[in-house]
Amino acid sequence: MIDVLVQDYPVTMVCDILGMAWSSHFYHAAEGPEEASLKEANQETAAAWAAYSYRRLAEKLKRNVWAVNHKRVQRLMRLTDIQSKYKRRNKRTTDSRHGAPRYPNPVLGMEIVRPDQVWVCDITYIRWHQGFDHLAVIMNVFTRGVRGSHLGRGLDHTLTLTALQRALANHPPLGVHPSDHGNQYGAKAYA
Repeated sequence: MIDVLVQDYPVTMVCDILGMAWSSHFYHAAEGPEEASLKEANQETAAAWAAYSYRRLAEKLKRNVWAVNHKRVQRLMRLTDIQSKYKRRNKRTTDSRHGAPRYPNPVLGMEIVRPDQVWVCDITYIRWHQGFDHLAVIMNVFTRGVRGSHLGRGLDHTLTLTALQRALANHPPLGVHPSDHGNQYGAKAYA
């Protein structure tokens, strides 16, 4: 009955008069025969491109004239129990197995009220075709501004030490500088 009314009136008006949420109309509209054929097309595409995630499958289906977005494809994959074949591999950058002293985190419970009161640091990696580069970044917690950074091939203490030296050269001395317990930050030169 609602399908007949929405041909002449706006969906929101019809749903308000009938006392139902307008989103329920679209939910029931998505259960039609087009949804079944989309499920089939999604399964075929996922079987042909097993390593594709829901976002890449959505793009593939769009190229094949399906009106879908990545959220709809993700929902269909969840309903039909389809998972991509490969999981993303993350490179581990923290190695806490070292003999350097560990310091307690002085920032726990601290209220940060001014710039340069707390600097935090971390290391991430950038994947290239021929390997990885590592990026050490020191950030001001209050302003979220980067104070120092260094990009390098190796994952040793010189990476983090160079980022710290750049931060201290360009900005005033800091208040507190906690880090993770990785061996790059536990090195005597960094401490």
